[in-house]
Amino acid sequence: MASQQTLEFLEFLDITDVHALAAYAKRVVIRSDDLSGLILASDVGAIPIGHIAVHRHYHPPHLELTPENLRALSTNGVGPLSKDAKTTVKKVMATFKERRLFNGHFFWLREYTHEWHLIYFDQRDTSGEHWVAGPHIHLINYVTHPRLSGEALLSALYEGVKPPRLKRSLHLRYDREGRSYARNRNSGPIDG
Repeated sequence: MASQQTLEFLEFLDITDVHALAAYAKRVVIRSDDLSGLILASDVGAIPIGHIAVHRHYHPPHLELTPENLRALSTNGVGPLSKDAKTTVKKVMATFKERRLFNGHFFWLREYTHEWHLIYFDQRDTSGEHWVAGPHIHLINYVTHPRLSGEALLSALYEGVKPPRLKRSLHLRYDREGRSYARNRNSGPIDG
């Protein structure tokens, strides 16, 4: 039997009004085990919902290490860094800030293929460092983006060389470790 929190999480599948979906986003806290349960149930066919996982690593081209960068580090030796070695170290540090480890989970109702949902996040979202309400995941779907087809979205996610700019996503508080996040429950759920 599903818990009350699990049932509350799954409500997004039935909401067809954008205002009701925004209200849902303000009140719900998604637990990692609920999300993984939905993924597993979809993948094994236990429920009539399809699932496609999209995992992308976006690495900014300007931060690619060149042979010269690697040579500057390897020839530096022990002690203070040379100017070129410092440049290389700065590139490496910037990579951790600028790269995006995109994780998306695309769901659709098998009976109504036009009813699609994308839950996604990157490493900044689940750390909770850039949103006032802490760790979160994003939701867009056929309600928030009625002119976007699921096929077009999947194509953009798979073929894009840059992280997708998914505007007007809803922020859903995310509980990775089974804690309850009650802080800032009235913060706005919509990404600009």
